[in-house]
Amino acid sequence: MKIKSLLCVLFYSLLIFSFFEPCFANFISSSEGLRRLEVKRVANSFETLVSKDRHRWSSRTKALSWKALQEYGKDLQAEKQELSPLANSRYKEMSLHGNVIPDGGYYVDLEIGGQKTAAQIDTGSSNLIIPIRGCKGCSSEGMIDISQSPSGFVIPCNSSSCNSKTCSSQLCITESCSKTNNACCYEALGVSGCFFLIVYGTGAAAGVYFNDTVQIAGFSTRATIGGILRNVSDYPVGKATGVIGMAFKGASCNPSCATPLFEDLVRTNNLSDIFSIRLGNEGGSLTLGGIDHSLYSGDIHYIPLRHGANSLLYDLSCKGIKIGNSSLISTSSGAVVDSGTTTLVFDSKYFEDVKKYFQSNLCDIPLVCSNSSVSETIFTGGGGVCGFFSSSDIEKFPTITIEITSNFHISLEPKDYMLQVPLSDIESNGNTTIPEKSRTSSSGDNAYCFTILEFPGLESSEGYSMILGDTVLKNYYVVFNRENYSVGFASLS
Repeated sequence: MKIKSLLCVLFYSLLIFSFFEPCFANFISSSEGLRRLEVKRVANSFETLVSKDRHRWSSRTKALSWKALQEYGKDLQAEKQELSPLANSRYKEMSLHGNVIPDGGYYVDLEIGGQKTAAQIDTGSSNLIIPIRGCKGCSSEGMIDISQSPSGFVIPCNSSSCNSKTCSSQLCITESCSKTNNACCYEALGVSGCFFLIVYGTGAAAGVYFNDTVQIAGFSTRATIGGILRNVSDYPVGKATGVIGMAFKGASCNPSCATPLFEDLVRTNNLSDIFSIRLGNEGGSLTLGGIDHSLYSGDIHYIPLRHGANSLLYDLSCKGIKIGNSSLISTSSGAVVDSGTTTLVFDSKYFEDVKKYFQSNLCDIPLVCSNSSVSETIFTGGGGVCGFFSSSDIEKFPTITIEITSNFHISLEPKDYMLQVPLSDIESNGNTTIPEKSRTSSSGDNAYCFTILEFPGLESSEGYSMILGDTVLKNYYVVFNRENYSVGFASLS
């Protein structure tokens, strides 16, 4: 499978020709029939360790974010607006490609400078990034050649579009700065321009910002794009080699700030500041500028963003979780809606609550509890473990309920977090198959993967306790109403 682990540790060098040393978690094979499910993570830079001094780094980046929001003209003191009908009925729907398994995400086709490419839709970050000619560590598929674009140009380091005084940022690791505005520069591989570095949960990408015309869903706009020249990420899904960040501008400073593509589309095409997604078992749809009422039934339940007009991500308040018939396990923090994460992710506290319930009530299911013959379980290494289970085993797993408000909750049935995976997809990522002795007469070749993951320190460092990824979102029609700073959920039609 191409799904990568969120729980990798990222190290990188300060040398200009060797920016990063990634650590990717791979499948773990054992004689007990377990395999590590790699879970792809496309995160923004707030959610990844970049240095030992994580708190200071995050604070510095967030300070840049508030400045960017002010420059963009948002009223940081504004109270939550009343929900209102769409101000503009002009919208376009486009097809999403991909799936949870084996691609690990969903992506769209677009053109940059008249050249076709594809990028993953990521509501957990804010930048549009794409490999450009000369990139090391990039696939040539979907790569953009700026020299062949009639409208594209690299943004110079001394340009007003390259934020001044960014050389002091901890994200500026190039040791190259503009003498005119003290901006962070990239000077390598025959390219000189405004530097960017974006750190994801599965690695990082660096290069230069460039400006070009982007065409997507019949709309056109000029946009600032991160041209990848150094890539150690494993974010590409399917045929996509880039990422379209759909979050707010405040999360786009890496270290210079760039207006997100969707905000440019809204401004230049007179769109409502709303988009909607439907993720299917195979493909899906993205609606820019509105809502497709044919794709859902019943009411849309709108949940206000925790930080209103100050929002960087789609961060919702959350009352807590219930596991089976347990009482509510309350939380005072939030849940981030992130289409760039494949699975449901919990902070360690709530992951341990799930583990405790399972191992107190479900030890008759193979691989839930350790014993004399099985030392590893589905919780080993923070989740993402695969093994053989019968259909009757799967039916014994409990429903997990995420209570967002008193009137709206998200229920995950066993099929939503115990994903059946073709054995060929597991075998293609390891040198051996799952050992024969892990099969039983009732399980046969039915391989399942436990897709609830642990992210240690998520709540204490980032301020939210869970990430709602694709395995959660594909059960709903999801509306991102940026005009009213809310996210809506509706049942699929």
